[in-house]
Amino acid sequence: MKKLAIVAAIAAAPLALCPHLKAQPCMSWTNTDIRGVYSMSGSGWRDLSKINPAAPPGFLPGTFVGMVTLDGVGGGTGWLEANLAGTSVTAEFVKLTYQVKGDCTVLFSYFLKFQEFGITLGPESRLFVSMMGTPLEAHGVVVDSTPASPIDVCVVKRIWPRE
Repeated sequence: MKKLAIVAAIAAAPLALCPHLKAQPCMSWTNTDIRGVYSMSGSGWRDLSKINPAAPPGFLPGTFVGMVTLDGVGGGTGWLEANLAGTSVTAEFVKLTYQVKGDCTVLFSYFLKFQEFGITLGPESRLFVSMMGTPLEAHGVVVDSTPASPIDVCVVKRIWPRE
């Protein structure tokens, strides 16, 4: 029981910083508000046959980590490392653009250049729906409307600037 209390105290320690973060309603966010370098992590489902034609069609589970830089005027760069149904892949975001909407969503458009397969896919248009958060950290769902589209749940955390 004592170990559980110690683990809970350590896990709750970051919450002590919460009063110092100023919440900003996501409906008022602009491209400039979300400018910065972000880490991201998440999991979801993707049709791997869209990446590798040798893979069976259908949704398979995956996890990812990555980093993205948003320039404050609608452009960006980034990369991700993913494990998609046991297949490790590395991809670079190419021609990434974004537009903050007034309904707590951010529309991203980009190409993904997969190093392992030597292919570039896209453009993909994905909508990040913020479930909760600030420009420093947001939790959300990422969806799109293309056939066999991926569905992801992710957390993004701004690394720089920390304002």
